[in-house]
Amino acid sequence: MVEGETSTSIPVESGVPQGSVLGPSLFLFYINDMPEGVKSTVRLFADDTIVYVTISNDTDAANLQNDLDKLAEWEEKWLMKFHLEKCNVLSISKKRNPNKYSYTLHGHQLEHLSSAKYLGCAITANLKWGEHISNICSKANNTISFLKRNINISNKTIKEKAYMSLVRPTLEYASSVWDLYQQNGIHRIDIVQRRAARYVTNRYHNTSSVSDMLEDLNWTPLQERRKQSRLVMIYKMKNNYVRNDASGKLIPAARPTRNNNDQALQIPSSKTTTRKESFYPRTIKEWNTLPNNTVSATSPESFKAHLRP
Repeated sequence: MVEGETSTSIPVESGVPQGSVLGPSLFLFYINDMPEGVKSTVRLFADDTIVYVTISNDTDAANLQNDLDKLAEWEEKWLMKFHLEKCNVLSISKKRNPNKYSYTLHGHQLEHLSSAKYLGCAITANLKWGEHISNICSKANNTISFLKRNINISNKTIKEKAYMSLVRPTLEYASSVWDLYQQNGIHRIDIVQRRAARYVTNRYHNTSSVSDMLEDLNWTPLQERRKQSRLVMIYKMKNNYVRNDASGKLIPAARPTRNNNDQALQIPSSKTTTRKESFYPRTIKEWNTLPNNTVSATSPESFKAHLRP
């Protein structure tokens, strides 16, 4: 309706009322059976869907195409429409020249990408996090610039709250997944917090020590906060606070040692540095060295309190 004039009406064949309380639940009920009959792994999150499977040969590729055809059948049956321009393929491999197969959806050939964004994280074909770090640093720096333009005041408390609410969450979102071990990436993220410290304290002179500012502000180093976040995730997995598929990874250590706590876990074997510094091997090693009173905490809140220095 525009200025009292209305267009002709058309029937709404699918969908739920937007902005309603029941809308999200009704939508989830509607799409919940989408993965049925699909052999590949399907993950649903709101209106985002990802399908993945290991492709070793032509048969695996054909099976994936068959799964895409089944999803297209489900779509037609239930009057839904995939946004074909947003549907694409990401092949993850360590090979220099991996085999790439063509896939179609409703006759539309899906584009192969070198990286794709999934639930706010940039996933690349080589599973490196450089692009994701660039994205979050750029977004966080833009937010700091916005704050400097719009909250240009001397009140340190207000500016600190603005940083904690709008900037730091951007730098820490999903950090349990991508937490870095290379110093160059760690430094790139730290630079953002150091810039924020200058903004909060209003000290921009070249001779001003940012380390002193951080100490005065009592801000925990971001690297330490990411470590704590990973340890909290292990605690939640181990104590069934989150649903996970880690039953084969969180295995009690065979032999207690003097340096480990009573709830020590087996550290997964690693042949490469990338594997060694990934979530499970790295975090389990850190978990094993925590004090007994920390790992035996009775709630996530209590566990977090024990981790804080």
